[in-house]
Amino acid sequence: MSRKARRTGGKQQVVSITSIGARGDGLANDEATGQPIFVPFSLPGEVMSVKILQAKAAGSEAQPLELIEASPQRADPTCPHFGLCGGCQLQHWQSDAYTAWKQDRLRACLERAGFSEPNLRPLVQAPERSRRRASLSAEKSRSGALSLGFRARASSQLVDIQSCDILRPRLFDSLPALRLFAHAILAPGGSAKFQICETESGVDLQVLTARGSDAKDMLAVSELVDACDLARLVWNDEPVLTRREPVLRLGEGSATAQVSVPPGAFLQASADIQNAMAAALLEAIGAPIDLAIDLYSGLGSFSLPLLAKARRVHAVEGDDPVLDALENAVKRSQLADRVTIERRDLEAWPLQGKELSRCQALVFDPPRAGAKTQAPQIAAARVPLVVAVSCNPATLQRDLLAFAQAGYRLDWAQGFDQFLWSAHVEAMAVLRLEDAPAA
Repeated sequence: MSRKARRTGGKQQVVSITSIGARGDGLANDEATGQPIFVPFSLPGEVMSVKILQAKAAGSEAQPLELIEASPQRADPTCPHFGLCGGCQLQHWQSDAYTAWKQDRLRACLERAGFSEPNLRPLVQAPERSRRRASLSAEKSRSGALSLGFRARASSQLVDIQSCDILRPRLFDSLPALRLFAHAILAPGGSAKFQICETESGVDLQVLTARGSDAKDMLAVSELVDACDLARLVWNDEPVLTRREPVLRLGEGSATAQVSVPPGAFLQASADIQNAMAAALLEAIGAPIDLAIDLYSGLGSFSLPLLAKARRVHAVEGDDPVLDALENAVKRSQLADRVTIERRDLEAWPLQGKELSRCQALVFDPPRAGAKTQAPQIAAARVPLVVAVSCNPATLQRDLLAFAQAGYRLDWAQGFDQFLWSAHVEAMAVLRLEDAPAA
């Protein structure tokens, strides 16, 4: 953003930023309509000249033109792509203020869910350059120029990245080879998406494009293999090269399993945050128990660590390839007598009553849409200890309301910041029945 206003068409006005909204944009008040104005890359207390781009019922989108009065909390972004790339929209905010904002979002979520004065632990932040998975786009212009990077905020514009403060070094070091690969497989005017993930056995790459692979593409792959330490290449949904099976190691000691990662499977973006969340979960459980239930279990990032506290774990998941991977890992590790697995669409067919009340502890980690039908069933079953994990404060608030109404107390909650300098925040809330003993 330039401090000097640019001449551009459309309505321009000077606004005062009052706060930061849930998407990470600064909020100003449109005095004419009373509606909010969303201003990216701005901070509370700043005065800016903006151009109104689009007016909607919920408010107006604006483009910053000139920073007239800067906030004392403004910091110099370290990434040269800041302001263009849509990934790190809050890198211009001093760390203490940025952290406090995320904490305040979680605190407000918990209070609106019915837990006044919540015990909110300090935010756990992922280290810089710790993102182990990312989705990159590649485009080849009609003239043959190649761009590889992330999309601009709320735009189809592709930002060609030469630097990145979030990707793990192995992934970032793979970008030059990935750039050459993209140049080889794309025709002028063509595009592709690359989903790249660092696993313990190497880099897993999925190519998403409008056409299938051919012999020429496979020739280009050979140049990519050693440069990226490529474990597997998946073209659309079909594995076309597997040098080593991409795996994650989950669990502790004798209850450790290597889980093969299906193409496109969800896993936490940061291994540091995944480990921190697993440790927090085990702390919440405290003394050993007989049975724990893990709902929306995915690849088992909680199911397998839970074996350190639970004699048995019941994992429930609706995604077939993911559950197959967990089931195979459990069998290979000779843990089938301790981990039972159930295929179930928990939104359409939630666990209820006796299915839930037989366990001493339960963790649920649903997608962004939350556990609208499942959460009330857990609360009604009066499971003694429930650990709710969420990547969306709005749906977490809705789900936690069922527990507040059922008489659960909130022991503590904690935020996990694995998408640095973004509006995203992961949360864990530990809930106990009023008559249940604390850990």
